[in-house]
Amino acid sequence: MLGTLRNASKSWPAKIFFGLLTLSFVGWGVGDVLRTRLDNPSAITVGDQKIPPEVVVAEFRRDAEQMQRMTGGKISADQLRQMGFLNQTIQRLVSQALIDQEGEKLGLAVDDGAVRKAIAAFPAFHNQADAFDPNLYHQALAANGFTEARFESMQRQDIARSELSGMVTSGVVAPDPLVDTIFRYRFEQRVVELIPYQAESMPAPAAPDQTVLEAYHKDHAAQFTAPELRSLTALVLHAADTVADYKPSDDQLNKAYQDRQAAFTTEETRHIQQVFFLDKDSAQKLVDAVKGGATLADAAKAAGKTVDDLGQLDRKSVPIEALAAAAFAVDVPGIAGPVASPLGWHVLYIADSKPGSVKPLAEVRDQLVGDLTKAESITRVNALSTKLEDAVGSGAPLEEIATNLNLKPLKLTEYDAGGHGPDGKPAPDAPDSAAFRQAAFATAKGSVSDVIALENDDGYAVVRVDDVTAPALKPFDTVKDAVLAAWTKDKQTEEAKAAADAAADRLNKGEAADKVADKIKMVVTKGFTRKGDETVPAPVAAAAFKLELGHATAVPLGSTAYALRLASIQPADPKADADDLKQVRDELAGNIASDINQQYLMALQKQIGVKVVPAVIDRQFSQNQ
Repeated sequence: MLGTLRNASKSWPAKIFFGLLTLSFVGWGVGDVLRTRLDNPSAITVGDQKIPPEVVVAEFRRDAEQMQRMTGGKISADQLRQMGFLNQTIQRLVSQALIDQEGEKLGLAVDDGAVRKAIAAFPAFHNQADAFDPNLYHQALAANGFTEARFESMQRQDIARSELSGMVTSGVVAPDPLVDTIFRYRFEQRVVELIPYQAESMPAPAAPDQTVLEAYHKDHAAQFTAPELRSLTALVLHAADTVADYKPSDDQLNKAYQDRQAAFTTEETRHIQQVFFLDKDSAQKLVDAVKGGATLADAAKAAGKTVDDLGQLDRKSVPIEALAAAAFAVDVPGIAGPVASPLGWHVLYIADSKPGSVKPLAEVRDQLVGDLTKAESITRVNALSTKLEDAVGSGAPLEEIATNLNLKPLKLTEYDAGGHGPDGKPAPDAPDSAAFRQAAFATAKGSVSDVIALENDDGYAVVRVDDVTAPALKPFDTVKDAVLAAWTKDKQTEEAKAAADAAADRLNKGEAADKVADKIKMVVTKGFTRKGDETVPAPVAAAAFKLELGHATAVPLGSTAYALRLASIQPADPKADADDLKQVRDELAGNIASDINQQYLMALQKQIGVKVVPAVIDRQFSQNQ
């Protein structure tokens, strides 16, 4: 879960100071685990840090679980290991250890304010109003076995890694020739004469005899096979059903309001611009120039520097206390500096500010009622789930458990793996839950599943599989009409492709496109890029960009085949589209920064030293089997 929380979290504001973090190795507090296991055999040694094999295996399994969630569970951890996925985990652990040791060497530190700000940015800790909720925070930590101190320590470590990684790429820009070339490639447009031949527009072929259809039915068995179906009995505890009688008191609302005061408080923010120097004298000259009447941009340009616009930040969002103190002490508008940091010398210009505010209780009352009710429902349903688990563990029949817990058994027949009932629609009253569906099809006939936690804190369920109908090819006589329809569409698709091929030949001979199209509607497209658009699918666009001007080709795509001739080429003009040009520039700068960070890691690896012992890791996997 916590890996998912990290992936979903909002950007840490300090990245604005130090550039975008592009390294893939920043993860969840592995160093905190490593320091507790130094007595075990080392699978990886990075400088003076030793990583035991059980940590490597545990981290690999965590990474594998994330990959399995992304792929819908279609690939196992063992398969990922065979594919070399373990190497990615090892590289991440090595990279983290390298960055941690270099950060300690440089004396990088992260204050409590920055840690609190980072934690408050996690969406998983936000309530329905997208505000940080301490109750949700503590519930999530408890559910995953974390103490608050350990979790905050891990966050502090991650932030320090981000700082150091950003330092390496501070000020990275993409060179203009590269930006120009990529922009022209990406935004070049083409116009084609396009004739779409749709299968349904082709003449229907004469109906074949039954022997042909029977052979088609056999050769395309997957199209005419009924899925596995199951009959189920389930008990479902919905969290919302447990709080019909709940209404938070005024005392509870007042306490919740006070506990979450920070969530309802908007801090003063200041629009901060920065110019960074390695030496104090150069920074002071820029300050003197601005105080003498020069604009920050002109003074920076004269010094051979660029102005970094850090945006609107509150004090806690500035990661270095000396910079925060200077930025929030100066009059607005005004200039502060030179300010020293572990990185060098900073000149800050405060362009404007926005005052802070606090939302009154009356404004957030409904939100607090909803959040307290949700928290109470989770507490109550968790208590009920314990009783349900005990009852299921005792071996009592579900019908008896339902009576004792005042639940109504849910009966589902002809239930498929997608959650549909006999009519092909979502089964009524069944939980809309992937976990429920997975348990229903992972439990053997006659068996009862474990108690299942439903997604989004919706509650819990348990399911018994009463009957299983295996997948089976539907008899030909019952699907004869469907077989004929499928055979007919295939033949019409073949005719559409042949028609498009013939049209492309005629277009290449110079015939007019409207004459070639005849009764088919021909269109002259708008300009499109290599991605295509609503009229030109991406595969058709890709074919168009391979054509020479005036040449034609045919592209079959599903049940439609396209004949197209390249009518014109529209070069991209970087001067005409500042927004897209900036997007390309920023993207390339990010890619360059990533490459620089990787080179930096290689240098650290050479300097600090890294040793990996695959045999120790393999032995740990064997012991865990």
